Amino acid sequence: MEVVKQELDTTQAELDGKRQEADDLIQELLTKADDLEALEAEFKAMDEEFLKQIAQKE
Repeated sequence: MEVVKQELDTTQAELDGKRQEADDLIQELLTKADDLEALEAEFKAMDEEFLKQIAQKE
């Protein structure tokens, strides 16, 4: 019975570790998504400015 309890404890510890890894990866993905959204907004602004400059030269 003691062996089974030790195995369960070990398995629970492994699951906790995997859960933490998954949470960390999710947080990293969310951060990268925010970074990509910021870059997209920056590029859109640059594109609009570029189009304005072209329109002024025409």
